[in-house]
Amino acid sequence: MKNILLASTAIVAFGGAAFADGHTNLVVSGDATLGYNSDITQGNEDYYYDANLNFAGSTALDNGLTAAFTVDASLSGECDASSGSYSPLSDGNSHVCWNGYELSLTSDTAGLYFGDTDTAAEPIWDGISGSEVGGFDEVGDNDEEAILRGELTFGDISAYLSYGVDETSAGQDGDFTGMQFAATATLGTVDAIFAYQDADNTANDGETFGLQVGTTLSGADVKLAYIASDTTSSVGVEVGYAFDPVNVIVYVNSNSNNDASYGVSASYATGPISATAFFDNDQ
Repeated sequence: MKNILLASTAIVAFGGAAFADGHTNLVVSGDATLGYNSDITQGNEDYYYDANLNFAGSTALDNGLTAAFTVDASLSGECDASSGSYSPLSDGNSHVCWNGYELSLTSDTAGLYFGDTDTAAEPIWDGISGSEVGGFDEVGDNDEEAILRGELTFGDISAYLSYGVDETSAGQDGDFTGMQFAATATLGTVDAIFAYQDADNTANDGETFGLQVGTTLSGADVKLAYIASDTTSSVGVEVGYAFDPVNVIVYVNSNSNNDASYGVSASYATGPISATAFFDNDQ
């Protein structure tokens, strides 16, 4: 063997320490890894280490709102901007890298979120397989420092609105970039989703629109979705049916730029055994 491990990895982890004071809670958790490896054939010796520290806190305010935050920090290694981590030092070589954070202010029916959080439409829209329209995963020029998202629920209807905050756009701090809006509603036995995205935050450019409805008919889950962007559109239908312990899903999607795409998948699960088979004809 080329590589021989002479010293095994030592791992130290702590699940979390919680502190509570009245309506305020703080949880600290993390993990650490330290190891040594020797390659006898090459005469190389390598030490490796990694550590992560997580903070989560919340406090109940007198007006019925709850303020909360989460922070994820890496305590070793250089910060990697491509993976989303950044350093509080300007040279970017700090051994403390902030990997993500979220600030929130919520009530029973509304919420305001800021930081490394979801956009409005991306986690809600699932669409139909085989669509040529990419979906709702773009926000501005992808250089956002943070996402600002608001949520509001009234009965069976929920609405979501988000913007990207780009600190480098046009040399100004706090510029709003791409906008997303989404709404979900339950109308009897029908679940509906509406989603809209303006990727560059300007009129008549970078826009994506989607409408999706789903229901259950005679034991089958049926979903119909239409999505369109500036250059293409698609409409598709998906039907899923469970023949316990087998679940079968069939979809057909018609794209404006190409022929229809279609596919079928079957999954089987019983006890500790599971298997999946699928066929896709993508144009």
